[in-house]
Amino acid sequence: MTQRIEAPAAALTGQRESYDFLVLIGRFQPPHRGHLALIETALRRSQQLIVVCGSAAQPRSLHNPWSAAEREAMLREALAPGDRERIHVVAVADVTYHELTWVAAVQAAVARVIAAQRPHGPPAAVGLIGAADERLAHYGGLFPQWGLEAVEPCHGINGTAIRAALLQGCGDQEALSWLPASVAQRLAAFGETAAGAALRADWEKLQAFKASWRAAPYPPVFVTVDAVVVQGGHVLLVERGHWPGCGLLALPGGFVEQHEPLLEACLRELGEETLLQLPAALLRASVRAAQVFDAPFRSARGRTITHAFLIVLPPTRTLPVVEGGDDARRAAWLPLSELPRQRLFEDHYCIIQAMLRHV
Repeated sequence: MTQRIEAPAAALTGQRESYDFLVLIGRFQPPHRGHLALIETALRRSQQLIVVCGSAAQPRSLHNPWSAAEREAMLREALAPGDRERIHVVAVADVTYHELTWVAAVQAAVARVIAAQRPHGPPAAVGLIGAADERLAHYGGLFPQWGLEAVEPCHGINGTAIRAALLQGCGDQEALSWLPASVAQRLAAFGETAAGAALRADWEKLQAFKASWRAAPYPPVFVTVDAVVVQGGHVLLVERGHWPGCGLLALPGGFVEQHEPLLEACLRELGEETLLQLPAALLRASVRAAQVFDAPFRSARGRTITHAFLIVLPPTRTLPVVEGGDDARRAAWLPLSELPRQRLFEDHYCIIQAMLRHV
C-alpha cells in the first residue's frame, strides 16, 4: 500500500528562522519520498538548497547502481518546477579512508555554488539539514561553521530495501511504494537496459554466493590481500575476468589461504594475476608500507577486510613485463595521473590514494 509522507512542519532544532542556503548530503540511491520530504522542509527554511550527491565517479554496482547525473535527473523530475530553480546539485566522490579530504571537497563544492549565486554582498547564512540521526550529528561535527537543522525522520524508508526490490524484479511492493511516480518510471525504463540487466545478473550471483555460506552460525568475515605495486610513476593493475566487477580494473590480490602469512599471500596473488617475473627477495625488500582497509560495506560479497602492501620498485628505464594470469584478463602499468576512477573495482581507487601517502 502506498504511504503518503508529509514533510515535517518545522525542524526539530534550528539556529535561525531562515537561511540563505541549506546543504543536504546524501547518496540518493535512489531518490525516495523521504528525500523529497527533507527537500520540501529545506525550501521552507532557506532561499536555496545545495544537494551534495555523494558516491560520485564510481562504476555501477549493487551498492551504487546509478550515476550522479542519473540521480540528479531523478531528483529534479520529482520536484515541482518552481522548486527545481532553487536547488543546486553538486556531485562529490567518496574518499573512504581520508575523511578530511572528503570534507574539503564538500566545502569547496558548496563554496563554488554560493560564489556563483552571490558574487557580492554580505556572507551567506548557511546551514546543514538532515534527518535527526547519528549521521547528521557526525556531519554537524565535520562542518561546525554551518548551522544545523535536524528534521524528524520519515520512519520505515530503507534505501537498501528499495534497491533490493528493484533488483529482484518482483520484490517488496511496500518498499517500492516509497518511490515517487517519476522515479519509478525512470527506474523501470533503466531496468530494460543492458546496464539494468547486468545489475540483476550480479544480484542473482550475489544471492547464490550468500546461499553457499548461509548455514554458517555467523556471517563470515573474509580476509583478502592487495598489492599496490608502484614504479616510475605507474601502478600495476589487472582487468578482472569474472564476477564481481568483471571488466573493471583492480589491484592484484585475492583471498588468503589457510596456511599462508599475509605478505606471502599478497606475493602469491601478485605473481598469479600478473605473471610478474621479479625475485621474491626484491619484492619483499621493496615493501614500503602495509595498511588495513576495513570499510564495512566496501565489498558486496559481505564483510571483507583487506590488507594492502605498498611495493615501490627501484626506478628503471623500462617497466617490468606483465601479463594477465589466473582470473585476470590482462595486466598493465597505468600512469598514476591517468587512473580511471569510474573503472576501478570497489574501493581500490581510495586504497591507491591512501597507500601513496606512504611514499
